[in-house]
Amino acid sequence: MHGNRTQRSASLPSIQWLILGAALIIGVIVPLLLTLPPRLLAVLGMLPAAVILWVPELAVVLMQDALGIVQSFTRLIGIPIESGFAFGLAGAALLGYILLALRHRLVYRAILSPLSLATYALVAVLGLSILRSGPQVGLDKFLRFAGFNLLGFLLASLTPAPRRRWLVYGFIPVGAAGIASVGLALTQMSAVGRLTAFGGNPIWTSRLLCVAGLVMLWWPNLSYWIRVPAATAFFIVAVFTGSRGPLLTSGLIIAVALLGRALYARRRHTAGESLILFLGMMFVAGAGFLALRAIASEQAAVNPYSPFVRIFAGTPETEASTETRLALYQIALEQFGQNPLFGIGLGGMVTVLQTAGVVYPHNLFLEFASETGIIGLLLHALGLILAFFGAVPYLRDASPRTRADTAIGLMLFLFALLNAQVSGDMVGNKMLWFFMGYLNGLVSEKGWGVPGFLRRRKVLVRKEE
Repeated sequence: MHGNRTQRSASLPSIQWLILGAALIIGVIVPLLLTLPPRLLAVLGMLPAAVILWVPELAVVLMQDALGIVQSFTRLIGIPIESGFAFGLAGAALLGYILLALRHRLVYRAILSPLSLATYALVAVLGLSILRSGPQVGLDKFLRFAGFNLLGFLLASLTPAPRRRWLVYGFIPVGAAGIASVGLALTQMSAVGRLTAFGGNPIWTSRLLCVAGLVMLWWPNLSYWIRVPAATAFFIVAVFTGSRGPLLTSGLIIAVALLGRALYARRRHTAGESLILFLGMMFVAGAGFLALRAIASEQAAVNPYSPFVRIFAGTPETEASTETRLALYQIALEQFGQNPLFGIGLGGMVTVLQTAGVVYPHNLFLEFASETGIIGLLLHALGLILAFFGAVPYLRDASPRTRADTAIGLMLFLFALLNAQVSGDMVGNKMLWFFMGYLNGLVSEKGWGVPGFLRRRKVLVRKEE
């Protein structure tokens, strides 16, 4: 037993340095490789393709809207990549998991877990809602939801425990590629504009960078001298995408994580340390924001369209974005009020909002309510409740690894959930179903039981009897 523990503890740092090395290669060397002839690049591209098939968890991570990052590189060598690449990547992930099943036993019980059954029911409702909106409007959205959201959920659920951390470690090299892509995008923004420079949606890049930062902060058995600077770098680079939502959500999640650590800590020393870190973070964040806002306000006169100014100073563009979202929320609520039971059909908001130049309400709850009615909304909420309350009891599990895996899973799940309320549609928030799948696999392997707060209540009732 002692030898096995020693072997496991020795293998973990090797995995860490492998991930950090891959991040360095992707973030530094890949931009240099883009100067090579396209044919030579195609040959060299066979190596990462083989890696993805051997470590298919990376392919599932890349499915989480990394297309904008890939486009930043491929545009420089004259190879435009559109959504067909994303479907090809999904196929590679599926093939990789078939090969993985030959080497490891997957968590097959997760396929029929309560959370999976709720997800299947939601997919069925989405399919039926096409009848109300029409196949031309809803079919494409349904196929993308099934091909990305549902597939990502299932593959993350099936991932065996010894490899589950690859689902979060994979965001580190992807985030490193995001840092390089932001640098490339900034050189093009003056010519093509912010959206085009980031592959059509800068918030995708910002989300991936922020998730990489959160994973870096959580990384067990890695020195704070590496974790904190690396995470800070991811968050700082995310500022230059000009997307506020992921950064704000990251701050909220870190605060919640520190409070949760204090609540679930087994030692008073750990709880006190977490509370002190929380108060310190609140002070630094408040003082830092005021200082950055003052600097950004001065720069606004020189370059009002700077991403830095857009986030910290507030510009007419950001104010218009906020007003537009509030108007979209109102329209979605009106549609829900007119069709409360079944909604207007999957993709129906595209028809309603197309005159405003947008195709979704930028709020996932309102999108489900308006397009699928109360039935779809309740099924979506049921899945969220099962994912959260199914995992929370394992924050007190006897295994330190289980506690750590549960903590990062819940942290990233809440990050994706909060982000989904301010940006993206059902398909654009596939990251939420990815982290739900991560929690589904973890809980399914341990066992779906009575949530912790209900379990304690049940014990008290028995004692009274």
